[in-house]
Amino acid sequence: MTTRVLYLHGFSGKPDGVKYQALRKAQPGFNLHPPLQLPFPDRLPEGLAQKTMVVLSVWSRLRKALVIAQQAVNAFRPQVIVGSSMGGALATQLETSAALVLIAPATRISWLPLGFGPYPDRSVPPDTIILHSQYDRLVPLDSSRALLRRSQPKDSAGQEKIRRVGAGLAAMGYSPEDNRLLILGASHSCNDPDPKVNVKPQDHPHTALVESVGLVSALSRAISMPRAAA
Repeated sequence: MTTRVLYLHGFSGKPDGVKYQALRKAQPGFNLHPPLQLPFPDRLPEGLAQKTMVVLSVWSRLRKALVIAQQAVNAFRPQVIVGSSMGGALATQLETSAALVLIAPATRISWLPLGFGPYPDRSVPPDTIILHSQYDRLVPLDSSRALLRRSQPKDSAGQEKIRRVGAGLAAMGYSPEDNRLLILGASHSCNDPDPKVNVKPQDHPHTALVESVGLVSALSRAISMPRAAA
């Protein structure tokens, strides 16, 4: 039984970039949605004036991207949604029962004022796994920690799901923080791992991505539970 997976790229990302290709190579285990083009710029600016223009366009771009992504969700009915950077922030807004695997979700951007970001107060389902880098200078690692703190369920079923996610990651050789956060030695969006930091093969970001998608897919089949409203 294959798992339907939808990938959402971010700013400066490509619909069929390296993370999409890592998921594609994992087939036939995954039924991967064709590359989905979102209205994000193909590169991040360097200068302050250019960054300001991007900030002014973020919300209009996200509104358009949300329509495109929600249409894909409604038609494809993915079991897992993978969102990278701004695509990760976007994934938290979708109406779906899919499990989430988020790669440095850009709910906050380092050069914006504290508390000022795309979705700074959003939460995620208990079966969410986040991959983030301790060396990320664009999206602070603490933003993912805060996202998970906001997402602690009050019901025992949600708490059990979090425990199972952590146990599954630990069984694969990872050391998850808060049971759901994999802190990897890499750059933003978990690319270009530093071999001095990633001493274990499974800590390669793309390996961790594929294994995380497989884990949340298996758990969603084993534990039939509706997604709580985020």
